[in-house]
Amino acid sequence: MRADSSQLDVRASNFRTNLATFGGGALAAWGSDLALTDCVLEDNLGAWGGAIACNGALLTLERIDFPANRATPYNGGALDCWSTTVDAVNAGFAGNVADGLGGAVWMLTNSSVNLINCTLHGNNGQTGGGLACLDSTLGVVSAILWANRDTASGTVQAQQIAMLNGTPQVSYSCVEGWDGAWGGAGNIASDPLFADAAHGSLRLAAGSPCIDAGDSLSVPAGVVVDRDGAARMVDDPAVADSGRGPVPIVDMGAYERQATCQPCDVDCDGSVNGFDIQPLVALLSGQSSPCSPCAGDANGDGSVNGFDIQTFVECLTGG
Repeated sequence: MRADSSQLDVRASNFRTNLATFGGGALAAWGSDLALTDCVLEDNLGAWGGAIACNGALLTLERIDFPANRATPYNGGALDCWSTTVDAVNAGFAGNVADGLGGAVWMLTNSSVNLINCTLHGNNGQTGGGLACLDSTLGVVSAILWANRDTASGTVQAQQIAMLNGTPQVSYSCVEGWDGAWGGAGNIASDPLFADAAHGSLRLAAGSPCIDAGDSLSVPAGVVVDRDGAARMVDDPAVADSGRGPVPIVDMGAYERQATCQPCDVDCDGSVNGFDIQPLVALLSGQSSPCSPCAGDANGDGSVNGFDIQTFVECLTGG
C-alpha cells in the first residue's frame, strides 16, 4: 500500500508477508499523513523499510507490533524514515533485521522520531541493532531497548541506539549497556526481566526494574491502555516507585504489569499455607503488604479487616 500526498488512517489491521522491491514491504508514505492503530506488521520484506518506508511524511503509531520484518539490501528492518516525523506510543519492535543500518528503525535527513512506552528487542542490523540515526533528532521516553545487536558498533549501548551524529534525548528508559554519557534522568541498564522473551512475550515479569519506573508526565493525553489494551498506569505495591509523576507511575515499555491477586496468598508466593499468616497479621495491624494488599482481602469486600480472618482460615484449612 502506498500513500502519496494524502491522509491515511488504518485501524485493527494486519500486514503480513508482503514484498516490495522499492520502499517499504507493507506500506510507503510519501508526503503523507499516515496513522496506524492496533495493527500488526509482520514478516514483511522491503528494499528499505522492511515494513514501512516514509519520505516527507507524518507517521503516528499507537499499539503497534513490528515482528520479524526485513530490509534487504538497505536500511530500517521495520521503519525507514527520511525527512519524516514519527510519534510512536505503545509499540513493539522485535526480531527485525536490516542488512544495512537500523535493525528496527533507521532515520535520516531531518527526521524526528519520538518513542514513548515502546519496546525494542532482538533486532539486528549492520550498525544500530535497535535504532540508527543520522542528521535527525531522537526522543526516547519510558522505553526498553534490550538485546538488539549489530556487527559494527563498538559498545552494547551503541547496538541499541547508534547516533551517527548528534545526541538523543533519553529518559526514564531501560537501555542495555547504558553508560550515562548522553545524560537524561531515570535511565537504567538493568535486565528488564521479560516474562518470556524466548517465546515472544515482552511483558514484564514480577520484580522487573521497569515496573513503576517510567515517566507518567510524558504519556500523551488520552492514552489510557497499553499494547494489550489493559490499563496503562497500574501501581505494583511490591515495587518501589522510581519513575516520575503521581502514583500510579507508568511502567517502561509497551506493556504495563497488571495487578495480580490470589485471595489468601498474602505473601504472594503462589500458594496458601502457614507462611501467609504473618503477612496477614501485619496487614491487620496496619503494616504494609509484602506484595499485593488485595491478597489479604480474603472475603473480597474491598478492605483488609477482621472480617477476613474466618475466610482466610477456611482457605488455609481447605474448608
